[in-house]
Amino acid sequence: MTLHLDAVTVAAQLPDPAWGFGFGGAVFILSAPATWASLHLRGKTHLRLRKPVDIAFAGLTERAVEKLQDLQARLNAVLPDSSQPFNPGDVVVDPSSLQKPVKHGIRALKERNAIHRQFRWILRVCSILKTVAIAFTSLVLVSTALYFFAFTSTWLWQASCWISAAMFAIAVILVSSYAVLDARIQQSIEHADPIETHSGDDAA
Repeated sequence: MTLHLDAVTVAAQLPDPAWGFGFGGAVFILSAPATWASLHLRGKTHLRLRKPVDIAFAGLTERAVEKLQDLQARLNAVLPDSSQPFNPGDVVVDPSSLQKPVKHGIRALKERNAIHRQFRWILRVCSILKTVAIAFTSLVLVSTALYFFAFTSTWLWQASCWISAAMFAIAVILVSSYAVLDARIQQSIEHADPIETHSGDDAA
């Protein structure tokens, strides 16, 4: 009976290979390709978006000027002649004709002013994500090693696991930020496209 209890006690003080190699190995195998991809993400993103962003900036500038000129022409048609006596009845018109150029012009200006800033931010996210991915993959290896070689120091390998989990949470936030920024940039690129612009204006 004593030998059995001693065996149970010794077994409880030993790491579980199935848990260590199974979970730790699986996480490492999944994280390694993601880490490799993160190393090249900034370069690929820069190559993919640099030229479209510059073209979209020019297109949105042209679009904003076009809409503001349209608004100016409509205002000139609405406002009474300054050389004539003022008549309040002359300016009582339907404002709906002014809403579209105002709305589209403001949107084009906002997107134009934001697209380069968003491009810089998405590149920063790529750089941070690379660092976090490398740290996470390294911590997975460290945590697995500590689990096997410093199993009795529970606080040590558990702390490493918690730090790894924190790195994973940060990586998820960064990936989400990348997706949001990329979607906004793509939307601005579409709005700068003359074909997309005219179809969208007609729908609006």
